[in-house]
Amino acid sequence: MNFKDRRIVIPTKQWKEPPGTFPVVMNTNIAHFFHERLFYALYAYLKNKNIRWILDKNLPSWGLNVTLMCADKLNIPITYEDFVNHQLYPHGDANITKNPMWQDVLELVKRIADSTYPDVVFTLPYKVLYFRDDTVSRKMVGYKGQLDKYFDRIVYDLSAIPGDEQVKLFMKCSHFVTVEGAATTNIIFMNKSAKMFVISNTDNSWPLMFGTSSRIHSLERMILNTSHFDNPIQYTDEIEKEIIRFVTTS
Repeated sequence: MNFKDRRIVIPTKQWKEPPGTFPVVMNTNIAHFFHERLFYALYAYLKNKNIRWILDKNLPSWGLNVTLMCADKLNIPITYEDFVNHQLYPHGDANITKNPMWQDVLELVKRIADSTYPDVVFTLPYKVLYFRDDTVSRKMVGYKGQLDKYFDRIVYDLSAIPGDEQVKLFMKCSHFVTVEGAATTNIIFMNKSAKMFVISNTDNSWPLMFGTSSRIHSLERMILNTSHFDNPIQYTDEIEKEIIRFVTTS
């Protein structure tokens, strides 16, 4: 399989997976992990049902849970290895739409989640707000709870929610409001009737650029064009007005 190393890192000794295996190695966040690692592991499975996955011993909660969930439902044998320097291992292009089976892989992931958690019911409405309070970059600042009454759940620390509970949260969610970031990767578990509203400093949306937004009813964005992509976002009356519109009329 051909991979494009987007970081242009040249390992001192190229790691080669044994024949019939695929490495599932951690990455900087769940967006990079899914788009550049797990997606291609699932693609390898679709091409070879006898594939064996070699899992990174250091996979964090979301990556480990989602990987094991897929391996369990697909009956993929797994072994573990300590991938010490994660930057040195090959990974795929984040733009999964370049792959001829990208929609098949996304459909497979959703079917796996639905069959793993059959008791989770998509709920209308079940509205979730996450302003990235647990992050350093792109967090909402100056928010004092003005919108809380419009939401069924306010998430302050998404990283504290175990991987399996994150999957179930997004399966249930009808409306998700957030600031642009890796959390939007969970769109792959949302119902086809669900909606997402994302606020961003600049026009930079992985779900739109790389295809995952096709899995839900609609993705609305509020692009501020005010500063660098990673800068904090100041809560304003305009932001409040747009979010209220989204959760009350869509």
